[in-house]
Amino acid sequence: KEFTISEVAEESSGTTIQGNFQTQSSAQKGSGIAALETSRDALAKLITGKQQDVYTASQLFATAGPKDFTYAITIYDKEIGGAPIPVPNDGGNPLNAVPMVIDDASSIDDFVTQINSNADLSKYIEARNVNGNLVISTLDSNFDVEFTGSLKESDDNSGTAAGIVGNLTPIDVNANYSGRKGAGAEFIEIVNKVDQTASKGSLQLRLDTL
Repeated sequence: KEFTISEVAEESSGTTIQGNFQTQSSAQKGSGIAALETSRDALAKLITGKQQDVYTASQLFATAGPKDFTYAITIYDKEIGGAPIPVPNDGGNPLNAVPMVIDDASSIDDFVTQINSNADLSKYIEARNVNGNLVISTLDSNFDVEFTGSLKESDDNSGTAAGIVGNLTPIDVNANYSGRKGAGAEFIEIVNKVDQTASKGSLQLRLDTL
C-alpha cells in the first residue's frame, strides 16, 4: 500500500515550521514487526523533518567584524554505520577533521556563501540566511543523516582562507531554535505492544496502545 501525504508541519508556541515531503512512498507488504518497520521507514522518507543548527547575528557579531571562523561537522549516517565521519577531512585512515576557514566574515551572507561553496560540506548540509540568522540544515536528500557542527571564532582576523591564525573560541548553537525540526522528524518509535488488524491489506496502528 502507498501512503499519500499532502502537507506536514510542526506547530510550537504559535510558530509553524513547515516539513518537507514527497508525494508518495511505498511500504512493502508484510506482517507483524516487519510490516511495522517497512511502514515506519516509508513514512520516515515521506516526512523529512530536518536537523538544523541556528546561530543568531548577536552570537556571531558580538563585536564588530570582519572576523575569521572555522567550521566543520561530524556526520552520523545509520546507512553507513561505523565511526562518525568528520567533514571536511584529510582522507586519511583514520579520518581527521580539517575545518574550513570562513574568512573575513562581516555578515550572515558571508557565512552562507562560504559554507555553501565548500565542496565537502555541500554534500550534506546547506546554509541559509533566515531573518538575519544563520541556519545550517541537512539536505532533503539525506534526511536520515544527523550531524554535529563545530563553529569557532578566531581572535585574530589576519588569517586567510588557506589557514586560520589566533586563538579559537567555540560558539554554541542557539538552543531555542536549533534541533530536528519539521513534522515527523522524530516520527515514531515503538517500544510497547502494537494492536493491528489482520484483515486489512495495510498495517493499522491503534495509537492509544503505543
